[in-house]
Amino acid sequence: MCTYLAKRGATYYFRRAIPVELRPAFGGRAEFIVSLRSKDRAEAKLRIPAHTVETDKLLADAMRSLVTKPNRKAVPPRSAAQMERDRNQWESEQQPGDDVADKLFVADIEADLATPVIELSLALQ
Repeated sequence: MCTYLAKRGATYYFRRAIPVELRPAFGGRAEFIVSLRSKDRAEAKLRIPAHTVETDKLLADAMRSLVTKPNRKAVPPRSAAQMERDRNQWESEQQPGDDVADKLFVADIEADLATPVIELSLALQ
């Protein structure tokens, strides 16, 4: 099977996926799709290397710009007091769920402990 070769209808196409992290550099596109302008498989295969070289260059350029591009959405540093407030808020939001989980856990253990007693009492009847 040829890499990057796809057939749609009677025409062959060059198709190559764009890595997720590089898609913003290509307007969100998920893949390169270029008509090879051929209905003949052998002829289409001969045209693939040129497109492979071209897309290699485009992907390498995008990767370099991603590495050298400053992060514009950097989160500003938070103070220790702000981090403490965030932690306290998170813990208070977790507490009700933890209480319910603890009660369900205890109920499961009590049910497991009661099962042999119930089975024994039913067997004695």
